[in-house]
Amino acid sequence: CGETPILLLDDIFSELDDRRAERLLHFVETLSQTFITSTSAQAFGERLVFGKHNRVFTIRNGAVVGAVAASV
Repeated sequence: CGETPILLLDDIFSELDDRRAERLLHFVETLSQTFITSTSAQAFGERLVFGKHNRVFTIRNGAVVGAVAASV
């Protein structure tokens, strides 16, 4: 239909080993828009350094409380 899809990945780091998580992140950096959720910021560790357009959104009590650019 000509529309760019959004990929939603919910808590993937609890299901993947480090090697597979790294491979997945390298793949999704080629896509237009991906949201990855986690209940722990530590789950992302160094993994957020995979592109220059990344943002970290923090949700507290149902509200977005911060959006920070990930380091490159």
